[in-house]
Amino acid sequence: MRILWIISLLLLSVLPATAADKEQREPHEPVFNAAATQLAYREDVTKAGEVLSSSSEIWIINRDGNGARQLTSGFKDAHPRFNPAGTLIAFTRDRDIWTVNADGSNPRNVTNTKDATESKAEFTKDGDLVFLRDSTETPNDTLTSNASIDPLVFAFGFGATRQSVVLHSLKDDKERVLLGDGYEVSQIAPNPIFGDAVFLLCKPLDNDGKPVGEKFAPDKVVAVVKLDGGAPRTVFAPKPEAKTIIDQVRVAPQRNVLVIKTPDDSVGHAALLENDELVPLQDAPIFSDVSQDGKTIAGTGIVKGQASLFGIVLYDIETKTTKQLIAPK
Repeated sequence: MRILWIISLLLLSVLPATAADKEQREPHEPVFNAAATQLAYREDVTKAGEVLSSSSEIWIINRDGNGARQLTSGFKDAHPRFNPAGTLIAFTRDRDIWTVNADGSNPRNVTNTKDATESKAEFTKDGDLVFLRDSTETPNDTLTSNASIDPLVFAFGFGATRQSVVLHSLKDDKERVLLGDGYEVSQIAPNPIFGDAVFLLCKPLDNDGKPVGEKFAPDKVVAVVKLDGGAPRTVFAPKPEAKTIIDQVRVAPQRNVLVIKTPDDSVGHAALLENDELVPLQDAPIFSDVSQDGKTIAGTGIVKGQASLFGIVLYDIETKTTKQLIAPK
């Protein structure tokens, strides 16, 4: 929320902080390619003498830790995602969806919109993009009944936000809306098995695929929506008595990994979804992605016995062991 963002910056300006005496680099958001031989990630850059990062770059690295190379620079780039062939990476920059070749060539602004914010892009199995688009309607515009109005934002004159899930073809740049406003989608996850659908984290749905429940409630379900624009369908919803909130979901042919939050764990931890039951993963890192063979989680964390190393780690689901891949510089 824009108001909270402004307040946070004001607080940072008055609170004491120790600036680094040299440039700092912190890796985040690791994601595997389909073959799990490479990872792309975001690297936050904080200049010497500053407290907040000035830019975020997209990097790529081999799974064995070798061959790290920088793909972008000079902007606040985030949320990298490989296409199925591993030759193209989508990411967000300046409220748009961009792509860049895996060798760093041909960066391209795919959406290039001036009146909306695109985010959370994922590739379909056929190599198209699915992403969230949030557009803002000012108080002077006519509001419709399904606009997701945040009262605080509206009161300060920023307007109502409309969200849609958009399918974008990279072959001809044509777009189609898969879902309109009201579903409060927080994440899109590729479907590695069926190319005609993607998974969503969204509000609870009724039997007709319509969103139900209070606006801005934290409760989410895992749903599937076909790329032909049909109504979404719930595939998993936590049991009400568990008081569990789903924060992330990633799907692999062999395993499904969710990040869940409970009243006793507001930060969240990774868990396997097996036979509609959540099985927590002990000592798993802060989750980002799971390899398509279902064996390895990529995330950020600290390796036991190496407290000075905090960065991107690989977690073996079977042996429950963690290996450091990239540490801050």
